[in-house]
Amino acid sequence: MSVCILRFFSIIPSCKFLGSFLSTSNFTICFSLAIKYQNLHLLMPEMYYDSFYSNYGWTYDEFLSFRGEDTRHNFTNHLYTHLVQRGITTFRDDRLRREEEIQPELLKAIEESRSSIVVFSKNYADSRWCLDELAKIMDRRRQSRQMVFPIFYHVDPSDVHKQTGSFGEAFIKYEENRKNKLQRWKKALTQAANISGWHVNKGYESKHIEEITTIIANIILNGKPLFVEYNLVGIDLHFEKLSLELRMESNDVCLVGICGMGRIGKTTIASYVYNQIYWKLECSSFLEKVTENSNEPLELFSQYVFQRNLPKKDFDEDLLNRVVYSCQGLPLALKVLGSLLCDKTRREWESELHKFEKEPEVKIRNVLKISFDGLDASQKEVFLDIACFFEGQDRDFVSKVLNDCNLYGEIDVRG
Repeated sequence: MSVCILRFFSIIPSCKFLGSFLSTSNFTICFSLAIKYQNLHLLMPEMYYDSFYSNYGWTYDEFLSFRGEDTRHNFTNHLYTHLVQRGITTFRDDRLRREEEIQPELLKAIEESRSSIVVFSKNYADSRWCLDELAKIMDRRRQSRQMVFPIFYHVDPSDVHKQTGSFGEAFIKYEENRKNKLQRWKKALTQAANISGWHVNKGYESKHIEEITTIIANIILNGKPLFVEYNLVGIDLHFEKLSLELRMESNDVCLVGICGMGRIGKTTIASYVYNQIYWKLECSSFLEKVTENSNEPLELFSQYVFQRNLPKKDFDEDLLNRVVYSCQGLPLALKVLGSLLCDKTRREWESELHKFEKEPEVKIRNVLKISFDGLDASQKEVFLDIACFFEGQDRDFVSKVLNDCNLYGEIDVRG
């Protein structure tokens, strides 16, 4: 089992070091990866992250569009069975004979479905009915952000996209008597082919079906995408960079941070990353506005200032709340300020807090400076020596070297 945690920080813009992650997380995403999908041709089925798709009165989870004579009694039938077994309510048109025009009940079924699966097969474009279904599905995709899952069953996705091969042959006969629908059908095919999907061409069909239904079940039943604005400029580039850090193929715990000042888009990037990968996972969680939970910051601060999990009973509650509020719940600020205020008097608390609150825009940046300013001249020199030369070294060894340099190694090197 692999666990991936992303942390997004609101700290100074110059911060580039994300190794130790001592600062806080405004947002944490925790994923539990139970299944690895190998030999999957899926990057990501079209996801509409800019709208929530919790149940808005849909009748069906899935609308299944397919060419009956190609796949009704084999692939599509097995796919339908697996979907139903997983609890996914799926609409399938079982009529063997179809009329000239698509029937209103099918259009209604598409409208009442939260997503659609389109099985493109060799003779899919030979059916005007299938093409009308697809055009309606793509309309719903545009109008209501309906999710679309394309499956390319023994056909090249480029043939669907460019209307070549068997799809091109089918369109030759439409040139004369279906000109009014021709462009609409072509546009729908091109749009659908642009959606990342499954290419079922080699290997056991049962394995493909298991992978497809598992992913769709995770999307439909186990989670919902977060709200993200539509057509965000440059978001894909940010995701590509972050995806390299996520190491989803690893079984190790992964921690990734995003640094930046407030209101520059950390939440948006976090939400987009979550939407891109949660569908792969058996369980997922997006914890937002962690800093609003005051109990955890207070407990963390107490550990450093009182050396215990809870504040002293007789301590000024208003003063404690002021500290937590000033730190915005950020763990790094709470740790440093807690260590700084440990064993200090109330008056000293007031003084340090006043310094901390004086410049609210840069208070997180200054928190480390406050700690450094609290050191005497000798301690500052020891601090700089350790930071530059002795990080990770044995404490006794460092103390001996510092003592030989006429510094107070035994006293100033603590903890």
